[in-house]
Amino acid sequence: MDAATYLGHVGADGARALAAGREQLDAPVPSCPAWTVAELLAHVGRVHRWVEEMVRTGATRRGRFPDPPPPEQLPDWYEEGLALLTGTLEQVDPDDMVWNWMALAPAPARFWPRRMAHETAVHRWDAENAVADPRPFDQELALDGIEEYLDIVSFVLEKEAPVHTLSGTLGLQATDTSFARTLTLSPTNIGRAHGLDPPQATVRASTSDLLLWMCGRRAVGQGTVEVVGDPSVPERWSAIHFE
Repeated sequence: MDAATYLGHVGADGARALAAGREQLDAPVPSCPAWTVAELLAHVGRVHRWVEEMVRTGATRRGRFPDPPPPEQLPDWYEEGLALLTGTLEQVDPDDMVWNWMALAPAPARFWPRRMAHETAVHRWDAENAVADPRPFDQELALDGIEEYLDIVSFVLEKEAPVHTLSGTLGLQATDTSFARTLTLSPTNIGRAHGLDPPQATVRASTSDLLLWMCGRRAVGQGTVEVVGDPSVPERWSAIHFE
């Protein structure tokens, strides 16, 4: 996917999250139990403005998160930050060097349109799920999101927070595409191979639900998510969850 496609998703999903917020800011968010929709929008809005400033200034180190406004000002503040973010990411040269948290150093700016597309899409789902029936992810975006989430999990396990209970082989299979991967789980790394090897267990779901399961938004038995094989293996994966 190119930057323009990612940014189209940022704009569309960002606007849908805002619409959910304008409908009911005080609704609890079941997939992020510590948050209301207002707190979710504050989080996403802070991330948008944090990234926008770093990209605009060509930051060589981690920037500072801005403080959100009072709840009554939050929707307009969020909307303004979303526009600032998409405008800045549209203008940046993808080869410009900007700090990012996976490199822990300046790296090509093309990292940020992709990261913001997935950050915004998942939290759009969270916001819609709090007030109505959430739309599934775009299939192409969900497939890319699965691969990106595996990159993030591997980074966090290796660099920041090993999960000592992770072990076994886990298959991922999308029921609406040909996507299939076999993951080798370990406390500090996620190995991956194309196809099903066969693994000890396989999680099968639509592409959208597969990504939702991976990032802790769907449980086995919810939506289209099912497990074939040893259920303890996907249970170990479920110990991993990032907001």
